[in-house]
Amino acid sequence: MESENSSLKENNEALVSRADELARRLHNKSRQANRARLSADGLRAELNRSKHARAVQAVRLGRRKTDGIGKAMKLARVSDTKRWMKGKGGIFVEQSREMVRELVALKVTPENVDPVIHTVGTGLGLQVQDHISARQVGRVMEEGGIASDVQVAMEINASKAATASATDHTSESQMEGWRTVLVEGLVGTYNASPLGRANPIDVDEFITFIKALGTDHANDQKKLARLITEWVRNSRTVMLGKRWLSSASMQQYMPTILQFSNDKIANAGGLDAWNALSEEEKAIRDIEVCRALYCHFGEQEWKNLSAEERFEAESLVWCGCCMHKEMNSVKGGVEGMKLFWASIGGPAPVKLMNKANASAVKNSNSGSAASEKALDASEGGAVKLTSLLGALFNHKDDKRGQQDTFKLYFEDVLGFKVSCPDTSNTRFQSHCDCAIFIILYLPQILQFMSHIMYNKGKTALNHLEANVLKGLQDIPTLTELVVLALYANAVSYAYMRVVRATGNRKMNALDLAEFHKKVISFCEKIAENPDLLLAPDASYETGTLHGQVWEYPEVFYAIQQLKSKLPNLSGCLKSFFVGAADTWKRFGEEYHPDGVIARLSAAARALIYVNPTNDRNEGALGVLRRAVREAARLSLSVHNAKSKYTVNDTRQFLQSPAVTEAFRAWLRAEARRRIDSGRDRKCRMKIVAHEKVVAAEKEAAEVKRKARAAEVLAELQALKPILDADYIEANHKSITTTELIKNINWHRQFVEVGVIPAKTLISKMPKESKVRQLIAAVERYNKQILPRLQMLALAAMTAGVSDKDGVDGIPIVDSWDAEDEALEEDMLDDYD
Repeated sequence: MESENSSLKENNEALVSRADELARRLHNKSRQANRARLSADGLRAELNRSKHARAVQAVRLGRRKTDGIGKAMKLARVSDTKRWMKGKGGIFVEQSREMVRELVALKVTPENVDPVIHTVGTGLGLQVQDHISARQVGRVMEEGGIASDVQVAMEINASKAATASATDHTSESQMEGWRTVLVEGLVGTYNASPLGRANPIDVDEFITFIKALGTDHANDQKKLARLITEWVRNSRTVMLGKRWLSSASMQQYMPTILQFSNDKIANAGGLDAWNALSEEEKAIRDIEVCRALYCHFGEQEWKNLSAEERFEAESLVWCGCCMHKEMNSVKGGVEGMKLFWASIGGPAPVKLMNKANASAVKNSNSGSAASEKALDASEGGAVKLTSLLGALFNHKDDKRGQQDTFKLYFEDVLGFKVSCPDTSNTRFQSHCDCAIFIILYLPQILQFMSHIMYNKGKTALNHLEANVLKGLQDIPTLTELVVLALYANAVSYAYMRVVRATGNRKMNALDLAEFHKKVISFCEKIAENPDLLLAPDASYETGTLHGQVWEYPEVFYAIQQLKSKLPNLSGCLKSFFVGAADTWKRFGEEYHPDGVIARLSAAARALIYVNPTNDRNEGALGVLRRAVREAARLSLSVHNAKSKYTVNDTRQFLQSPAVTEAFRAWLRAEARRRIDSGRDRKCRMKIVAHEKVVAAEKEAAEVKRKARAAEVLAELQALKPILDADYIEANHKSITTTELIKNINWHRQFVEVGVIPAKTLISKMPKESKVRQLIAAVERYNKQILPRLQMLALAAMTAGVSDKDGVDGIPIVDSWDAEDEALEEDMLDDYD
């Protein structure tokens, strides 16, 4: 039992020891596990900290990367968007100068060029770093103008032919202007440039390139053509002399040179006088002698030319503007209509008188001198009406006229906008256009006149409006309007399509001879058979110049509705086309079969192009006037430079290989020199000086005229007039022409002012007509004026007034005082 107990005790102790051992081990393992867990937690925390740090580092790295890229992009963008207009040495680079010239050509004023450049640059994200002043803009534009002169000189020299186009109406002054433009402006500028110094142009040879002249039909322009012909002929003579000298031997020309040299010294007053001259004066005289030698040898060579060569060498082609031909054909037609009304003795178009003339007629007795004078000075008819209508419905001054009300009213009535043709300004075909406008919208225009009247406080039309209404309601005036509309539809528009054609259809004025023959033939055909335009079945195939559809088919049908109310339409139309045909013949003189154009050879004709119309010059003047309105300080030189640069496409020339840096440097220096020379002021002073000379000449002429008028008046006051008509009739052969004229002048001066024809008309009359005029004046004097003068004399004697101013008891009526006469105002100025 004890042994069992002892064994059990041992076992129990062993078990307790084992349990303690296991408990220690378990405790140790637990501690190890805790340490491992703590270590794991530490590692996990470290890992988390490391992961967070890496995440933060990644974020920071990404941010730094983004910021770096942004900064780099910003730096790159700033350096890429900065722009400088100036380059090395503070000189504006060529791209900047070209940009400035293009902006000015696009009507940007010099003052606004810099703000526009900076505004556009900002809008495109560019930073323009420089500024350009208005003065510098002027210099840049001057460079463009100078470059254009060089360009034109080079192109004319290369083409060996040029056509001039005249712009004003003073032949001598314009001739000097052409000398300045060609010799100084083109050749002088070119020869002064690096291009010219390398390859100069001979002035005389350059002048010989002028082959033709295009102008209007004024007599002074024809005189200009003659002056230019002489100039060109002289230059061709000089060139013949130069060519002969370049090929002749010394033995051939040396004796002549010695002779001219000796004459030069003799003209100077001898050798001592010649040596006393300044070097400048000697150089001038040497040049004159040299030119005289060229002319001398050239004249000898001229004689050796064939007849054909001489003809082409001394001929200058002159062509008149085709639009002026058409305009004058309308004027000729209108004159034909006036003759028609006078021939039928019926009612002519009503007179549309201005205020002064209307008042004179209203306040004077019918048939009186004042009334007749007012009637003679007044006009009527279609052209007068279209002028007034244009002034009323489309006045050139937008503060006057009814144009705004007119446009609103017609848009409401018709449902679309219309404009009255611009007869208030000078526009080709505007009167014919206005005639068509009136025919198409006559009922609406009459309604509008009523609309105007009833929208006024006094319910009345002013003088201009009343005249327009009077003309619209006048049958003869409507007849003329229809004729103008038919002429425009049949001739004017078709003619314009040919002479104003563009592109491949553009015509050379030299090639229009047959076309103008066709125009004359067509007008004569209509004059012979007006039904080609008036018949109900009239066709455009035979009723238009080109055989194509009417320009305004609707006006043909409107006329068909009106013509029953116009009894004289056929006769008036015939007279118009007769007058137009005669005018076409007169204004087509350059196409005469024996004229210069007809005699030109094919080779000479191939060198010449003349624009059929003078529209460019007409338009250039309008562009200048508009430019001055838009920029009051614009100088003519800047305007000319801009125009030349634009029209001649000088931008392309300046980009060509021929333009070197040396040329650009010269261009800048030349532009600065010209501007700094005070050229514009000198030009203004020259104009003022010329005006002073003209004013002084006119003043002297006026003093002379008044002195002569006083002498004539004294002669007439001392004259004993012949007041016996029977005596004049019986003895008119013994009365000299001078006596007849003096007696007629006596009646005109003292008795019948405004009744007797003007002095110029009397002087052109044959003696028999002068006798008839004097007899008629004497009879009127004795029957109408002498009784009244006798009554006035009796009254004057009763009042104690001396008749010492009379001649043999004949009281002298005071001469007409022009200042007391109502001034002839233009109808357009009557608008209130």
